[in-house]
Amino acid sequence: MREVRRVFLSHTSELRDFPATRSFVAAAESAVVRAGGAVCDMAYFRARDGKPAEYCKQQVRKCDVYVGLIGLRYGSPVRHQSEVSYTELEFETATEAGKTRLVFMLDEDVVLPIPAAKLLDLDPDLQARQRKFRDRLMAAGITIVKVTGPEDLGLKLVQALHEPDPPEPPGGVGFKAAQEYLRRLSETYRRLDLDTLTPAEQDDNLPVLLEQVFIPQHARPGPPPLELSKELWRKLAEAHELPAADRPEAIEIERWQRSYKQLRDRSPQPVLRLLRELSSRLIVVLGDPGAGKSTLARFLALSLVRQFKPPDQPCTSEPMARRTSQPRPVGWRD
Repeated sequence: MREVRRVFLSHTSELRDFPATRSFVAAAESAVVRAGGAVCDMAYFRARDGKPAEYCKQQVRKCDVYVGLIGLRYGSPVRHQSEVSYTELEFETATEAGKTRLVFMLDEDVVLPIPAAKLLDLDPDLQARQRKFRDRLMAAGITIVKVTGPEDLGLKLVQALHEPDPPEPPGGVGFKAAQEYLRRLSETYRRLDLDTLTPAEQDDNLPVLLEQVFIPQHARPGPPPLELSKELWRKLAEAHELPAADRPEAIEIERWQRSYKQLRDRSPQPVLRLLRELSSRLIVVLGDPGAGKSTLARFLALSLVRQFKPPDQPCTSEPMARRTSQPRPVGWRD
């Protein structure tokens, strides 16, 4: 017996209310049932204390298929996370969880069966945010199906849910394990850990994506000419030499001078460019605590994840760290 798939319906409130005779959401629910699935919709969840955004994300993760019904209204911003709406949050969660995503977008070039007063947000800022969200969905590398009414939506959703799962690619179980590993890497590292920076009274962490705020560091190629503390390197750079009291007796003055010349001649360079140009497969990155070594490693890991693609399928987006060539696999040591 085929297992019943749980289908999460993500939508704004006007799509449940209109058209009054049979709404978009009603048509979608009927299509899910006809396809043998079970509907999961935040409208059916009972009121509960705690963190509504986190509970919403939990429900998305429990489902097998995400269905986005995307209209022209932005909808309700998430509490304590007002830069995203609940529909945006649900799509992001489904993406991070590796769920099958089916997105149906109301066609703005036709007359839609929704009253004009309910079709758009009154706030111009919310209208602009919804346009950006729709544009982002169009560029997300997934198939977007435009619909003109509930009947059109119901027919297309049934067809989409009845489509067979894609065949097992070469590699079988190992390929699936690799895909899951890459998905977990992306889910774990794409957001910054802001637990220590988030006010305690807020329900949810602020969603800051690493790729949106990462600034590549500068680094010097090659090992340091001498193993010195940060303070001694600072004194050497400022005074061109070290006071005798700071120099170990076993190292002569000529070696100090050569070390400073090497340091001066190797000016810092953008670290991503260095990584692209180095021929070694294993690279050690040295730096002081807080210099950003771990953040750099996470950024490179995310970029490499984006380059991975199943056989015979094109990459859906350009790797974050690639501009003229791709970064090489690296090994890290603090």
